[in-house]
Amino acid sequence: MLASLALAVLWAGYWFWGASARTAAVEDWLEDLRTGGWQAEAEVTTGGFPNRFDTSFEGLTLADPRTNIVWTAPMIQTLMLSYNQDHVILVWPAEHAFSTQSETVQIGSTDMRASLVFAEETAFDRTTFVAEDLTLTSSEGWAAGLQRLQLATRRLDAEGQEHEIQLSGAGISIAPRGAIQTGNVGNLSGRATIAFAAPVTMASIGNRPEITALDLQDTRLRLDDLDLRLAGELDVGADGIPSGDVTLRREDWTKALDLLASLGAIPEATMPAARRGLDLL
Repeated sequence: MLASLALAVLWAGYWFWGASARTAAVEDWLEDLRTGGWQAEAEVTTGGFPNRFDTSFEGLTLADPRTNIVWTAPMIQTLMLSYNQDHVILVWPAEHAFSTQSETVQIGSTDMRASLVFAEETAFDRTTFVAEDLTLTSSEGWAAGLQRLQLATRRLDAEGQEHEIQLSGAGISIAPRGAIQTGNVGNLSGRATIAFAAPVTMASIGNRPEITALDLQDTRLRLDDLDLRLAGELDVGADGIPSGDVTLRREDWTKALDLLASLGAIPEATMPAARRGLDLL
């Protein structure tokens, strides 16, 4: 009886120490981002006694000074077992948003979460991201959605500088104006290998290691009658400019142009010239 009580007290002490250390580590990470010029604000708390460390970020705001992209979320959670802190589950809220100086995109889903497995020195070993019933609604008037989006990565080298990425999306819907049209449905798939100038770790996220090479291995978008396929290898120089050969295959360029124009990616004034140029290919 006394032994059981002593073990319970020791475990409780370990948990409260670990929870405090977890909260402090997250707050230090946010402070490191602020030191690097980011806006990084959140109220951080850790619960989950007795077997988990569940850390909540309430009122989260992250703003990247290099891109001027701002992410806001009412709350996001990281979940982990107290005895296995190399595996983290990340859970997003039902609604959050990304903003730039000219546009805000509201993001909604019925379920959005990621599984992160770390190797030594908090380097990403493998990750899986899944979103169900994903919707994107822009302040510029367009909207898009996916019934299911899945992305997986895995580390390919010991240093953590080369990663393979696989992407799949089912039930894609795009609406240039107003609500998403359920009849406009397609699929997305892709696989790529990305090399970075430095290991990809939690500590390096704020500095974003530069991409040095990208190998696209058949990325495909099918949307109604539109069928686009992309593959190729690119090297990225120190100036950030990629060079290499990329092959883009399509069934109908007209449909691709119409889609890009409807989303605002191509100004309407340049559409005639774009059509004439493609007719020469």
